[in-house]
Amino acid sequence: MTIPYSPPDSSFSELRALMKSRNRWFWSFWISGVLMIVPPLIGFGITAATMVGAFNEVGQTGQGDPAGLARDISDGMVATMLGLVVSFLALIAFVVSLVVFLKKNRALRELQTINPPNRVPVTD
Repeated sequence: MTIPYSPPDSSFSELRALMKSRNRWFWSFWISGVLMIVPPLIGFGITAATMVGAFNEVGQTGQGDPAGLARDISDGMVATMLGLVVSFLALIAFVVSLVVFLKKNRALRELQTINPPNRVPVTD
């Protein structure tokens, strides 16, 4: 009877480290994707809320305070701008993590095809 599996060699530890690194880049890929979508939506929501508040104030009094209206609209635009800045930074992180993830994935496939796991069939 032979041993069913040979002990891990250096390629096994290399394979494991590469898989671990690839998984970290996979998660950074998804997190940056979420960060590209959510902050602009929050910024647009804040902008809509401040615009509604500004125009409600004008509607209640019947007369508008241009300075107050401009201040409220400006606050909303700042929220949108911050959301877009975060989104642009996340876009850069998204592209970098996607490229690195695909490179790690390709290297992992090459390593698996060059050095398949050493398995010895069990014979009685």
